[in-house]
Amino acid sequence: MNNFIEKILILILVFTTITFAVPLNYDQEACPIGFGRCIDGSIFKNPVNKNPVIKDPIIKGPGESPKWKEFDSFRGKTKTTGTGKDKQYYEWDFTHNDIEVYDKNGKHLGSMDPINGNMTIQPSV
Repeated sequence: MNNFIEKILILILVFTTITFAVPLNYDQEACPIGFGRCIDGSIFKNPVNKNPVIKDPIIKGPGESPKWKEFDSFRGKTKTTGTGKDKQYYEWDFTHNDIEVYDKNGKHLGSMDPINGNMTIQPSV
């Protein structure tokens, strides 16, 4: 009887080791419901994003933005348009590759698309 129980325990140990503890290759990720390989033996692969958000064409910096070139230089890397109450200030956001817009008091008005000038992100409250 003890021999039978030992064999069952060994089988359970081997099964769980193979299923959950098999080391992955560098280009593989863990199964979303376990570690290592999935229970059915398949290897989990990243889901493909069928609708990627891509700005077309891709702008790498302010020198490539047609909208950025339209603004007047102000101080340093800041640009401006308008006069009086309608004056706005623009700064290039290198993290998101877009243009940050501010009013004359320095209040953030949102982000502007560097190609067509449409406001893409409204300011956070």
